[in-house]
Parts: sequence; structure tokens; C-alpha cells
Amino acid sequence: MLRPRHTLAFHLFGLALALGGCWSDHGRSDPTDAGSPPPVDDAGTLDAGPGCAPRATDIRIVECPSSPVLAGDAVEVPVDHGVAGCCDAHSPRVDVSHDDETHTITAEWTVCSCCAECDCVGPRETERVSLGALEPGTHTIRAGASTCTVEVLEAATCEPTATEIRQAPTVLFDDQPMGATMRAVETPGCGCMPRVREVPDAVELALCNCCEECLCIDAGYEGGWTTEPHPVGEHTFFVGGNALDVRVVERDRCHPTEATGLEVVGPDPHLDQAGEELWWAVVRGTETLCCVPPAPAVEHEREGGAFDLSVHSCVELDCACVGEPVDYEAAHLLGELEPGTYTVRIDGFEETFTVPE
Repeated sequence: MLRPRHTLAFHLFGLALALGGCWSDHGRSDPTDAGSPPPVDDAGTLDAGPGCAPRATDIRIVECPSSPVLAGDAVEVPVDHGVAGCCDAHSPRVDVSHDDETHTITAEWTVCSCCAECDCVGPRETERVSLGALEPGTHTIRAGASTCTVEVLEAATCEPTATEIRQAPTVLFDDQPMGATMRAVETPGCGCMPRVREVPDAVELALCNCCEECLCIDAGYEGGWTTEPHPVGEHTFFVGGNALDVRVVERDRCHPTEATGLEVVGPDPHLDQAGEELWWAVVRGTETLCCVPPAPAVEHEREGGAFDLSVHSCVELDCACVGEPVDYEAAHLLGELEPGTYTVRIDGFEETFTVPE
């Protein structure tokens, strides 16, 4: 999910204010003219002056939501908004107004201490705005000069479908979220709209508004799901008709081991996606064991687009014998990633991949 963020320019501008405002950039055509510094109070802080007040500001839609959607599904729109020019702006707020099937998104910032001739860029944020569930029909979404059209369909029929689990972990540390990617193995028709739904004690992949008599061919459907970390212990998750047994452990009960291979697996581009479009690192390894299966747990440290992984053996008790090598694969959740290029590394293995727009 997109989270609000400030631009680097905003942080630099805030620093300039703390050091006396943007008056030092005043009149760039004449560098000897630094302008006049803004007034400060007895404590040395910037005096915003009497003109500090909420003001409607620039806003645009970053990406139109997918269309069509089903009635009952919340429609979310990522928007970018901020202040043009050189101002001390803070306390942003986004509002949505509804007029039948037209929905207008506006942004408001508290703005003061603007400098008309200073050379800097005002603060901006990108955030995801929910319009809620819309009634069936054609809806227009406006934000500033940008416009989107969304068609909302009646959710005539939505039926859960049997799935196979494409990726899911078997061992987790107690601060790691649980997740799974499931793929439909049968469909009631074609042209379906897939949805990942949480139902009592389970998660399912539902196919909605399928056409049983249409002349169309579906490649298939896939859905991703995650949940919050769970406490230490044995857990069973019912996902898409499958029972997933997962053991949650503490780190100090495991010891580091080495990987023998690495693969990155993302959403299948040939399948219609639902829920979260999850990316996974599949770590391969070998453990010498007697009578218990391997219990690998993987974790990562992330810096920008780089994931540095490590794998740990969490086997607690084994028989007293020489043992034999047992190969394993451990699926590790990287999450739902923004478009861009990423690199995953572990024990000399490295994979670079690109998340498309």
C-alpha cells in the first residue's frame, strides 16, 4: 500500500526554514541581494505571521483504479498533492465529495510564510484515498485536472473455487507475517473476476460473474493474501481449501545454515490477479537429518531495492544417528512491491528482477 511521504525537497526546505527561512534564496538573478530575513520571536523560532491558514492545493490522480469493479468492493485511488511554490506548509488533509456518480477529491494544506521570489519546491505527499464501495454504474473520479472513469458491476454470483498453493512458508519467526499465493485449479466458466475473501476461520479465492456459455478462454486466476505475525507455536491456516501447517519460532531456537540455491517468484503475468500481488524468494538448502523433516526459516534485511537474506535451521529434536542429506525449499515473503528493480542475495547467490508498472 502506498504510504504518505514527504519529498526530499520538503525536508531540505524545512531545514532552510529552521535556519532562517527561504529568504536567503530571494532574488537569484542578483546573488548579492539576499532579501530580508523573516521575523523571529524571542525564542528564535520563525514567526509565521497572520496569513497562516488552510488553503486548497494542487492534486492529481497518480493511477486510475482498475475497471470494472464489483459492487461491494472498495474503490481506492492513489493521489499526489502538495503546495506549489516556496511556503511553510503542513497538516495536509484530503477530502472526498460525492455527487451521484461523480466523486471529487480535494486536498488542503495549512500554508503560511510564502516567499514569492524564493527558489524552492513546496512539500508533496502521495497517498491512497478510499471512495468506499460504489453503486453499480459508471462513475467519474476527479482530482484537480485529472479524471478517471470506473465501471461498477453488480456482483451477481461469487463462488469460492478450489486452489493449489503456489507459495507459502512452513516456518516463521514470531515477527514475520504469514502469507500465501494460491492458484485456481478449476473454474465454473470464463471471464470471471477473481477476489480474495476472508471468511470465518479461512481465506478463499472466489470467482465472480463467470460466464458459463461465453466463447472465451481463461488462462487462470491467482490470488495473494497476508496476515499479521502470530505468536510462537503451531498454527493451521485454511487457505483456498488447503490446510497450511506453520510453526512460529523464536530466533534463538535456530542456528544459521547455508543456502544452495535461490529463485525469485512473482505474480504470474499470464493469470488474472486478485488480492495482494506477492513476491517470494525461494531458498534451497540441504540438512543432514535422521527422522525429522527440515525446518528452515528465512529472514532478510532490506536497504532500498536490495534484500539480503539468511537461512536458519529450526529443527528442535532429531534421532541419534548419522543421518542423511535432505534437500528443502523455503518460501520467504518479500511482500507486495512497488514498480522498480530489486536484487535478492544469499550466500553468494544473487537474483535481480523488475516489478512492472
